[in-house]
Amino acid sequence: MTASQAAQAEEGDWLVGNPTGSQLASALWIGSVGLLILGLQPVLLGALYTEGHVTGDELALVATAEMIAIGIGSAIVAMLLPARNMRWKSAALLVLLALANFWTAYAGSPNGLIGARILAGVAEGGLVAVATELIARSRRAERIGGYFVTLQTLAQCALALILALYAVPAAGSAGGFIVLGIVCLLSLVVAWIVPDDYADLPKEEQFGNVATVPAITALLSIFCYFSSSAPSGLFWSPSARSSASTAAPSA
Repeated sequence: MTASQAAQAEEGDWLVGNPTGSQLASALWIGSVGLLILGLQPVLLGALYTEGHVTGDELALVATAEMIAIGIGSAIVAMLLPARNMRWKSAALLVLLALANFWTAYAGSPNGLIGARILAGVAEGGLVAVATELIARSRRAERIGGYFVTLQTLAQCALALILALYAVPAAGSAGGFIVLGIVCLLSLVVAWIVPDDYADLPKEEQFGNVATVPAITALLSIFCYFSSSAPSGLFWSPSARSSASTAAPSA
């Protein structure tokens, strides 16, 4: 073991605090619930379009409004609110997101859908901050961040499969959003395992390495990835169905 490795071992895995493995896993799951919609938009919003609830332009507005609201919600929880009472905050955000999903299921107009998804986005962003705020307190943030991405991707894939094969064919887009709301309510059990208070980061660690070329490059890469993948994925489902219907042979 080198001197630097020995020093790091003495300092531990965390800059501040010392959450258990179950507490870390619960926080990562809470954040993953907040990002489920990223993998489900093609299924759920595509179903809204196919059922005639929204036009193509309205579909883009609904998706864009939610994505912007996710950023706003994450900023509010991470930057404007203290990292205290995280269990109660997680529970409140999960309930708010569940209500927004139920509202989406029964919204009767495009404006109602936009309002519901804005509310959902704010709650989703707050849930993401529950995970990222804990990750930021780790000395091995890149490794835990990898766990976070893996967990959310697996959760998105599993739920997208269930919705596409069972919920949406049986109950339409409303059924899909109801299932998503139920997942939020079931996750309340996990919310009570999250560390209740996150220790404050040292001031020099809060924004010390943000304004650097590698950090800015990484942030721009993430921005470009979501700017391209989310919109293209959103229109895959309705485009595929439209192509399938037009390609069907005529009698």
